[in-house]
Amino acid sequence: MLWETRPGALDSPAVAKAVADLRPLTTARVPVARVPLSEFNNGPAATRSLERLRATPALAALPGVDHAVAGKTAFARDFTDAVSAKAPLVVGFVLVLAVVLLTAAFRSPPVALASIALNLLSLGAA
Repeated sequence: MLWETRPGALDSPAVAKAVADLRPLTTARVPVARVPLSEFNNGPAATRSLERLRATPALAALPGVDHAVAGKTAFARDFTDAVSAKAPLVVGFVLVLAVVLLTAAFRSPPVALASIALNLLSLGAA
């Protein structure tokens, strides 16, 4: 999907040349092109195709135009990246909250810290 970041950018000859082979479907001044990937779903070949499509120099070098890649493969990849990026924050929050609650319950920080350490050890062993 392409969109303008400055007025008139989609009307330039460079944009027309870059998307001519993609046979775009234009909807409300946003050209949409369907490009099948080499492999369906989330396999390594599909991931390589997605990365190559997102890094297409012909689209990235157009001034005033931005592009995005969507679809099932892109959604799965973006979702995994978003969850993986936030996982350390969630784990840290849970550990801090557990220490606070265990300290309040047992009135002993060493017991709370030992409990957290043993829980992390058991998770690492599993």
